Amino acid sequence: MKDPLSTAYNMPLIYNFDADINPQKISDALKKIFAAHPSVNVHFELRDDEILLVRNKKSEIELPIHELDENGFETFKENFVKPLKLDSEPLYRLAIVKTPARVSLFTDFHHLIFDGVSMGLFIRVSSRRETSF
Repeated sequence: MKDPLSTAYNMPLIYNFDADINPQKISDALKKIFAAHPSVNVHFELRDDEILLVRNKKSEIELPIHELDENGFETFKENFVKPLKLDSEPLYRLAIVKTPARVSLFTDFHHLIFDGVSMGLFIRVSSRRETSF
């Protein structure tokens, strides 16, 4: 990667749900989706000048749930998107944030494992209320 500190290839999105939604149910549903699509759980390694696609050994995704106030939400949002390293796992970042006003699913995928079509499908099955960063 020419610029490992770039977020140019990140695809971040926030899905907002009503405050009474159970964040654990969102987490459980996403774990089932990711288990059904193991191709998202990959990274790339360079060996002997050859780029290899490597499936990560970890089978279950990490999906932390944070309870924050509105100021904490804004700070979390500002710091969520970071460069995704191609040679380490995973090539996505997920988190759930619960505030008094809403429950939000934060997603950030590298374009190598997620594209516009994938995003459209993910949005349709995840939520009707999405927000860009």
